[in-house]
Amino acid sequence: LYASEIDFFDDEEQKLLFEIREDISYAIDVIDSEEERKLAEEALEKSRNELKTIYDYAPVIMCVVDDKRRIQFANKAFSALTGVSEAKLIGGVVGGVVGCINSFEDSRGCGHGSKCSDCTLRLAMESTFKTGEGHQNIEYQSTFSLNNVDREVYLLGSTAIIHYGKGESLLLCLHDISARKQAEDALHKSEMLLRTFIENTPFEIWARDINSVGILENKKLVDH
Repeated sequence: LYASEIDFFDDEEQKLLFEIREDISYAIDVIDSEEERKLAEEALEKSRNELKTIYDYAPVIMCVVDDKRRIQFANKAFSALTGVSEAKLIGGVVGGVVGCINSFEDSRGCGHGSKCSDCTLRLAMESTFKTGEGHQNIEYQSTFSLNNVDREVYLLGSTAIIHYGKGESLLLCLHDISARKQAEDALHKSEMLLRTFIENTPFEIWARDINSVGILENKKLVDH
């Protein structure tokens, strides 16, 4: 309105107008920053909720541990494996909370038993923290003793490092393959029993494939 008016504002008024302009500019910047911060917080919260849902309901047994193998987070599948609530798992050392019998040998717990130095999962976790390199399909076998019940367990484990700021944690994923291993063992025993029967029966036994190629002859037939 006054752009064409020369010396319409005196020095004090110009100074005041400049300050008002700066205040308005600052206020606009603050509003913009606040909106950006709010949007960023909403996006972060959305990502956090999505990740937690995936983490909680994934069928894979998962936990996050520190460099002492103490649990920082554990999902529902991990809780189901141990029979211990998620809240009570936090802070416990992995081998101890799952009831690995080797952790009971020493009062210091997991990592101090006579067989702990050979524990494949422990070695994989230590290696990942040291090198930053993850491991896949690490076979682990032990006996878990929980609620006065002993259970032989076979697991496949994978490890991955998690970086945040100046700190590090480790993601441990486990697949319970106990049922598969038990089925394999049962099949092997059945095959051994069948082989023993075939070799020791007083009857001659042989088998041929569809091309009449021999695939089985027992001792009685060979001796005859």
